Amino acid sequence: MTTRVDVNPPIRVGDKIVQVGPLDWSGFKALVEALAQADLPLPSLNGDALRQKLAEVQAKAKASGTLALVDVAAIVYEFAAGNLPILYQWILKHPPLLTALLRGASNLSEEEIAGLTAGEVLRMSRAAYSALVNDGVFAEAACFFGEVVGLRPPAAAASGPTSAPPNAADSASESKSSSPPQPAGA
Repeated sequence: MTTRVDVNPPIRVGDKIVQVGPLDWSGFKALVEALAQADLPLPSLNGDALRQKLAEVQAKAKASGTLALVDVAAIVYEFAAGNLPILYQWILKHPPLLTALLRGASNLSEEEIAGLTAGEVLRMSRAAYSALVNDGVFAEAACFFGEVVGLRPPAAAASGPTSAPPNAADSASESKSSSPPQPAGA
C-alpha cells in the first residue's frame, strides 16, 4: 500500500481531502497505456535554427563560463517555434494523461477528478509528479534500461548510486574531500 499525503494547499472534494502519493504498479501501467493511446509525436530537436542557437549558446557559455537566462529563453523559443504542431497536439491530448496519473496517484475516482477545476488538476498533477520523482521511479528506470541495453556493466550497477537518498554523514564527508565544482561549460 502506498503512502499518500495531503495536497498543499488542501483541496476538498465532498467530504474528502485530496491526497497524492507514488504510483503503484497498476497505476504506472495505466499511465503508460494512456500515453500509448494518446499517440503523441515526439518533439523534434533536429531543426537547423535550434542547432545553430545551441551552438551559439554553448560557445558563449564556454567563453564566459556562465549561461545567461536570455540564452536559455532563446533556445526555448527556437524549440517551441520549430515544434508548434507537435506541441499543439500535446496540449490537446494531455488531459487523459493527467487523469491517468491522478487516478493512480490520488484517493479520487475518475468522476471526482472530472469535477475538479483545471487549477486543481494541475496542482494535483504537480504533487503526483513530485511523488514519482521522490519515489525514484525515473532514476530506477534509467538504471534498469541502461543495464538492459549494456550502457552500464552489471558490476558497476551493483556498486553504483541508487535513487535512495544518501546518508547525510556520508555526503558531508564526501563534500569535504572532493574538489570544488567546475564552472558551467568547463
